[in-house]
Amino acid sequence: MAIVAMGICANFTSCSDDDGGGSGSSSQLLGKWTTDWTYGSSPINQVYTFNADGTYSYSYGVYETVTGRYTYKYPIITFSKTDGGTYIYTIVSMENDYFVAMTQSGNSLTFKKGVKEGEKQTVSGKVQNHDYVDLGLSVKWATCNVGASKTTDSGDKYAWGETYTKNDFTWDNYKWCEGNGNGWFDGLTKYVTIDGYGKLIYSNEWYDEYFKDDLTTLEASDDVATAKWGSQWRMPTKEEFEELMDKCSWDHVNFDGYVCYKVTGPSGKSIFFVADWPEGLWKSDYYWTSTLDAERNQCAYNIFINNTAYIGSNGREWGCLVRPVTE
Repeated sequence: MAIVAMGICANFTSCSDDDGGGSGSSSQLLGKWTTDWTYGSSPINQVYTFNADGTYSYSYGVYETVTGRYTYKYPIITFSKTDGGTYIYTIVSMENDYFVAMTQSGNSLTFKKGVKEGEKQTVSGKVQNHDYVDLGLSVKWATCNVGASKTTDSGDKYAWGETYTKNDFTWDNYKWCEGNGNGWFDGLTKYVTIDGYGKLIYSNEWYDEYFKDDLTTLEASDDVATAKWGSQWRMPTKEEFEELMDKCSWDHVNFDGYVCYKVTGPSGKSIFFVADWPEGLWKSDYYWTSTLDAERNQCAYNIFINNTAYIGSNGREWGCLVRPVTE
């Protein structure tokens, strides 16, 4: 997520305690301040730190940190970034614990003293050493993904029906497919409901017979949540993800410095999904369900979670994240 400071070029002078009048003072500006500005719909607030030696920094959670020097001559704060460029804020009012400033593009920012705390995860209990939250739904949801130690770790990616991760996800290395080397599925060997999608098991000049097992939900032996977390955990079904979307509120919040969805259930309790992975940490915005697409057997249902959230159907060979559930 690229963040651009609002401002235009201005001349830079060294920091001084001589404010030249006005109601603000350099000492009043020192310390950490949180603004109410958000980037697009993302609620990651800027945290500015003004130091007595004339240096400053501001950060957007885990997404970007900018450093440089500043001067303050009331009502003007001039910022000079370490990597080049300057911009100006004009203070229009100032009290001990907040001030309001205008950017050169005409936006009004309110700076509040201190650092605004983000959302916190609460848990309802543990099952087989993994935390869950009871949202008041038909199943209880884990607080993090398979392969992760906390919500803001992405965890590992898995192809649908595989219990191991890998670097490349293709039809040619997908477990339940006879790959043909052309990057497309050819002869599914499990979870097949449609004639002709399974591997060829018998053929003569009059008749071709293809594999079909009519399985539409992952068996426990092919469920990575069960394989990694234990028999009381599994991947959610399509219907359980639909319940999560239909019966819960989904709100963008600041969680551990990340833009996350806070998903709050009928019980009033919440779980979190990262909604915008920082550049360099991105792994996937897709989460598997355990449900086969019965109309396109080469696909299974997953949920896309980014600045929006919706259920779709994608190739089973894809590498997606997994958020387990328990009864």
